[in-house]
Amino acid sequence: MYEKIRTLIVDDDSNWRYDLQDIAQKAGLKKIDVVSSEREAVALLDKGSYHLMMLDTKYGSLVMGPNIAKAAIARGHSPRIVALSGSSDNEKLWQNHGFEYKFIDKSTIGEDDIKPILNEIEV
Repeated sequence: MYEKIRTLIVDDDSNWRYDLQDIAQKAGLKKIDVVSSEREAVALLDKGSYHLMMLDTKYGSLVMGPNIAKAAIARGHSPRIVALSGSSDNEKLWQNHGFEYKFIDKSTIGEDDIKPILNEIEV
């Protein structure tokens, strides 16, 4: 059902990357790119667009996720954005950028959190 949805997962922690990819696959996603940095994500955005982007908020002390989302939008892409963080305090880093997102605590994320978002995506 969701096989055509192109998904980008970005997280600097390899354990989280694996877990998020597993959750995405269990939700029915097949076309998934997984990277660890803003640089890698932006390079992929230069090659094509994504329907869904699951973005970690921070890379160490640097804000990463909102920058990637802004880079996608600047390239004319219009993905559904899932903002991820292990701390609800980090949601404020996503606010006031002019794009919509769904903030999810990545320590509790599951496929049931992703499916409603997938149902909104038209491919």
